[in-house]
Amino acid sequence: MNTKYKSSILATYFYYLIYIGLIIISLFFAYKSYTFSLNDNSAGSFNLFFIPLMIWVSLIAVIKIIKLKYIEVNDENILIRSIIGKKILNYTDIEWVHINNAKFANRESILLIKYKNINTGKFNIIYFLPKTETNTNSLISERISNELEITKFIREKIISVRPEYNTIGEPSGWYIDKTYFIALIPFILIFIYLLIK
Repeated sequence: MNTKYKSSILATYFYYLIYIGLIIISLFFAYKSYTFSLNDNSAGSFNLFFIPLMIWVSLIAVIKIIKLKYIEVNDENILIRSIIGKKILNYTDIEWVHINNAKFANRESILLIKYKNINTGKFNIIYFLPKTETNTNSLISERISNELEITKFIREKIISVRPEYNTIGEPSGWYIDKTYFIALIPFILIFIYLLIK
């Protein structure tokens, strides 16, 4: 199959390393804060606040590692590659495709795909960092429309198999996965506890 678009392999694995580093650093500081609070009772409240924050950062990094994928897009489907193997994603199973306004290092756009897992019936969301276009016309078009060629291509393929697809159903430009907020809840509760203590 002829690959039309794909992820940036360098950006993908670079950010894998960043997230792994964040996990290690966050857990290290959480552990140090815990041991410090055992030796200094006066710092107990601060560490009670700081430890959940570090754990939350670690959880977000874990979520990012799980959801960040390397993909190859062709006319028939999307090939998702990960550490555990390969997976074929059919255009009929995609709920929406979306480009997030946030960027990594002001260069890499974050694209999201929400799809239905045919084995479980549940919806999943994956992130990927598309390879930067080198064609001048494509770059100009992307800057004017604030949309990447890969996003347009995937959307057209979805519409070709699901004519009822509507861009109104796509999330806003600053879509944030709800799992971030779920992971943040314990930190918020502890913060509120410290304020009223």
